[in-house]
Amino acid sequence: LPAVHCLLATYPILALSFFIGGVTMGEFVRVTLALATALGLSLSLALCVSAVSWDGRKAVVGATLLVLAVSVVLPFGGLARASGTAAPTVSLLTPSPTLALFLVPAADYAARPTVFWHSLALTVVMSGTALGLATLVLPRAWQDRPAKRPRGPRLRRLSHRGQVTPRPSARDQHLLELNPILWLASRGRWSSVVVWGFLLLAALLWLGAYDALANQWLAAPVVLLTFYFLHAILKLWVAWEASRRFAEDRQSGVLELLLCTPLGDENIWRGWLINLKRRFFWPIAVLLVVEFGLLYGGTTATGWRGGNPVLAIAYLAGMGMLVADAYAASWVGLWQGLIARNSTRACLRTIVFVLILPGAAFLGVLGVLGLFNPGGGFSPPLGLLVVCWFGVGYLVDLGACGWAMSKLADDFRQAAARTTR
Repeated sequence: LPAVHCLLATYPILALSFFIGGVTMGEFVRVTLALATALGLSLSLALCVSAVSWDGRKAVVGATLLVLAVSVVLPFGGLARASGTAAPTVSLLTPSPTLALFLVPAADYAARPTVFWHSLALTVVMSGTALGLATLVLPRAWQDRPAKRPRGPRLRRLSHRGQVTPRPSARDQHLLELNPILWLASRGRWSSVVVWGFLLLAALLWLGAYDALANQWLAAPVVLLTFYFLHAILKLWVAWEASRRFAEDRQSGVLELLLCTPLGDENIWRGWLINLKRRFFWPIAVLLVVEFGLLYGGTTATGWRGGNPVLAIAYLAGMGMLVADAYAASWVGLWQGLIARNSTRACLRTIVFVLILPGAAFLGVLGVLGLFNPGGGFSPPLGLLVVCWFGVGYLVDLGACGWAMSKLADDFRQAAARTTR
């Protein structure tokens, strides 16, 4: 209901463009229907995933991936299969609510009116199917699973033999001697594989689009937006992993047990930092190497950036901001996870400090520069905007990172003891 109320609150704002003559009545009606069906589909898919999941974090990830698959991957696949003058694959575009949103303008709707209504109807059918599956699964999935039948004597002996604690491997022994917290954090070895899998999937999708669209996919806006999108995903990923650790450990009581051990405060938070470095350092390094190679390949006058130095500066600035934001998010996320009430608030605060605050500061700097412009209008060159954006973002990251470092070094035990009571 909160999501539906938020959508209803946007309809009067969208109607302003109709009353002042910006859009037609048909366009307004179509955009309201497309947004309503898109929201209904996302909510229904999320409820369906939540009904079959036992872990909240896995339910969030599964629902997000499913919604992205329907709204992004399917249209992307339909467009990628279009080559030259061939039309996109309609069978992949129709089940996605994105197609209905693209057909809202009057010119696009007049060319394919039946496709719009077919996409809208199919979205409603998919929403009802997902909601029906959730209602069927939920009464059978909310209870604990029954215990398994008792095993025979031979199976009990084999089970008892399998419960013998194995000797730690050389790697585990090394991690235990180096930092016990690092050993504790490194038990989930699949977490690093997931990061590599995400980058591999992104590379395959990019190569598939390049094979279908050829040089059109190497246009400067497409290249910049593609890598900026990957940067945003990795930054959010680092912020989430860093901020949730202490918040979840505090709720489960693990943090209180760690504070009772002879381990020093620095060993506790430094172990999690080293684990974050091991998980994200090499994926980010490989991504930066690929980006630098693509930048070097587009330096010629016929390359993707056409010899424009401003695009090269924006490209390099984005690469630098990825490193700065990821490093700052690691420190700020750990501290916010320690003082926030739950992992969600810790993650949101980290995103605000590291990702949103630099953008707000950048807009503030532009506003101040505009006030001092005697001409009344302010249109700075693109190169100045890029340099200003990178400088402000780097200064904000430096300040937030230094603040989190000092807090973890000086107030770790006091903050943890205060929040664990």
